[in-house]
Formats: sequence, C-alpha cells, structure tokens
Amino acid sequence: MFAQTAAVVMGAGGLVALGPTALPAFAGCAPEESYGTANGSHNYKDLVPYVSAPGGHTLSITISAGISVSATVSGDISFDESAILFSAHQSLGVSVSASLSAGITYGDSWTVPATWTRGQLHAGADRESFTWQYLELQPTCKERVVGSGTANAPYHIPAFWDVRG
Repeated sequence: MFAQTAAVVMGAGGLVALGPTALPAFAGCAPEESYGTANGSHNYKDLVPYVSAPGGHTLSITISAGISVSATVSGDISFDESAILFSAHQSLGVSVSASLSAGITYGDSWTVPATWTRGQLHAGADRESFTWQYLELQPTCKERVVGSGTANAPYHIPAFWDVRG
C-alpha cells in the first residue's frame, strides 16, 4: 500500500522531476501500540477490627508496625569470705537485660456522613485487580487487540477505607 508520487527538486536550471517515488500511505494514522486498563476493583483485607458509629460521629484507627528485640543474661556470682573470722560461701543471682525497639505508626480518621445510619472505618491491606488490553493502532485507524488479561497488583499495607454499615 504505497502511493506513487513524483519527487521534485529545485535545480540550477529550475524545477527538475526525478521520477516516481514510493511513500507509505497511512490514511492519516501512524502505527502505534499502547496499553489500556479497565474494570478496576479493590480487594481489602482487615488486619485489625473495624470501628463503627452512627452518622455525624468521627472514627479513627491507629496501627503500629515495628520491631522489638530484647535480651536477658542471667547467672550466678560466687565468692568466699575467708578474710573474716569464719569462712562462708556466698552466691548471688544476677540478671542483666537490654531492649531495643523501633517502629512507625499509621492512622486515619473519618467522619460518618450525617445522612448515614451507620459507618465503618477499616484498616488493613489493599490490592487492586483490573483487566488490561495491549492495543495496536492499525494504518487504517482501527485498533486491534494484541493481548489481554486480568492483573492482580500486590497488596500494600497499610490501607484505610470506609464503608456504609
């Protein structure tokens, strides 16, 4: 599908025709590829119990994440008291402990709309699921589906969401 045209060049003696030249005919659309997504939905997982209240009330949830490390060393220390008039053996229990902690706190608050009978605030994990298509724009300006499928994104934590309840 090539259109025949004549190449014309300006020469020293004026316009010179060089003969027919083949140029691609795209009918106004250059080939192009792209992705499209649709039908997105969320998949929520509660990690802590939700809170609920009637309309007009404000709800809040705070969750903490972190690490805590502790260690305890214990043992006996013994010594002899022979410097005094009699000899005695003493034993003492000793315990030494240390701890280290680091963490981060996440939170959210939400006011239940006054027109709602009840609302719930949740905290946990969320992932998005959606359908996708890999499209190719043809020279005729029509799209052709080259590939398609369903994708489930990984969960992200933390996530907060509210629902009518």
